[in-house]
Amino acid sequence: MINPEEAIRKIDKQIKAIDNLQAMTSNSSEFIKWLNDTEEIIQEIFGGETRFQEDFNAIYFTPCFLSCKSDDTVFDEAYLGGLDEARSFLHFLIDEIE
Repeated sequence: MINPEEAIRKIDKQIKAIDNLQAMTSNSSEFIKWLNDTEEIIQEIFGGETRFQEDFNAIYFTPCFLSCKSDDTVFDEAYLGGLDEARSFLHFLIDEIE
């Protein structure tokens, strides 16, 4: 397990990266790298399979349901909503560490 200061620094870096990700899509290589890096950081800080890992993996960045009337705005809204939820969750993790 890493020390609390390093853990907070790593999570804060992921939070700050969200601002740049908002201009991208859930299929962008930058987002996929951020997602994978964030999962690895959570595992590094809290250990293997924890509820924190499960909670992060439960965040949807794409729509849960699609219909023939779905357009790009549905995907955009789901992606941005997922990023907002991820930001809140990462702030929660910092609170847990502190």
